[in-house]
Amino acid sequence: MRFIICILLQFSLFAADFDCIFIGTSPFSLLEALYQAQSGKKVLILEENSLCGGAWQSINACGIDHVDLGCHLVGTDTKLKAFFETYIGCKTVSLDDPTRPFIEGQDKLGWYFSKGCFELIDQLLKLISQEDISLYTQCKAENLRFDLNNQLAIVQTPSETFSTHQLFVTPMSDIQIGLETKRVQTKSKFHHLYLLIQDPTAPQFTYRQGVVKGVSRMMNLTHFLELANTGRQLIVFQTHGEQYLESGQAFLDELIAQKLVAPTAYILDQECHTYETGAFCQNNASLKDSNDLIVVIQTGQLIQVIKYIDKWKKVLAPIEMCQP
Repeated sequence: MRFIICILLQFSLFAADFDCIFIGTSPFSLLEALYQAQSGKKVLILEENSLCGGAWQSINACGIDHVDLGCHLVGTDTKLKAFFETYIGCKTVSLDDPTRPFIEGQDKLGWYFSKGCFELIDQLLKLISQEDISLYTQCKAENLRFDLNNQLAIVQTPSETFSTHQLFVTPMSDIQIGLETKRVQTKSKFHHLYLLIQDPTAPQFTYRQGVVKGVSRMMNLTHFLELANTGRQLIVFQTHGEQYLESGQAFLDELIAQKLVAPTAYILDQECHTYETGAFCQNNASLKDSNDLIVVIQTGQLIQVIKYIDKWKKVLAPIEMCQP
């Protein structure tokens, strides 16, 4: 009897609140969380913002909902396209011409989600809601420490503490580790200017790079927001710096000069959004003996999902799609 009690006490020391905890809600993190939950794990996701998706979140810009935060390319990989269609339930279109499906070998810009970032993240969140997954938004993971004797990672938020046997982070996860001196971190900032313009003509482009001075890339989001027949277009510019966020009229003038919008086009509204990312301190001394407790999901361009999908497909079930 004493032996059994000792075993139970020892087991309780090793018990964790969750099998897996995820910091952040990038598409990579949400997909891995689905995989872990459908593998029988108890999963918690912590998101410090009110919106999920990380760099792939959708926002309200110029009074329009479900707008992509920034500019995105997915690429031309058909294996990746089939995965998102079959296992996530996304509808895809050609990025060269969003009015039709993607044509392999013809469309140089590749394919994209028919409703942009919103479609991707919304579909993932619907799948998350069908699983026994706890998702807490506006809940920042502030501190991380390790109990190596019991093989636990312990995450502190402003209101609660959670323990886990495996913590999943990304290279952009911003969390203090142990008793380290509070880092003064220079975050990466991505500046975006949104122009809602009046233009009765059909959109002349979807994605361009290096066309306008002060702009690294720009994207016409009109088709993805079902604005194409309204006489309005919404264009987002990722600028080279904050100083270009007041250059809306100059950007429009350049688009007119290059015949990318009508000569009569004018600005109805404009709005700036800046996205900031942190950096996970992978060189912290506390991490040297905790390799089994922490997993860094290598995120970045969405094309990088390709290296995970063979694993995910072993567990995730295909979704029956009913496309119009």
